[in-house]
Amino acid sequence: ARADLLAAPDFLDVRARFDSWLKEHAVNRVWSYNRAFDEGMLLRSGVSLPWEGCVMRLARQRMPHRAKDPPLREASMFFLGFEPDTAHRALSDARTAAQVLAVLLRT
Repeated sequence: ARADLLAAPDFLDVRARFDSWLKEHAVNRVWSYNRAFDEGMLLRSGVSLPWEGCVMRLARQRMPHRAKDPPLREASMFFLGFEPDTAHRALSDARTAAQVLAVLLRT
């Protein structure tokens, strides 16, 4: 929403804090629900990460008779048994994707 954009912190500040967080936590593998999209967006912003995989593609492989990549909402219903409270909100989507990935990596 427009209000979110107006209240958003400066990109360079966010980038510095993110780089610091990655270093502090020794991040050496990154998963994303839609890696192709996220990696492309981040690369255009000058951010390169140690990518490991794509949750969406892994979910598709484990969902029977799935011809297309599933939206996060569908993967959540299939693997977790519930629909996320919100959709297309960064933190909520990241938490849901992490829960789906945890199930996928256990099976």
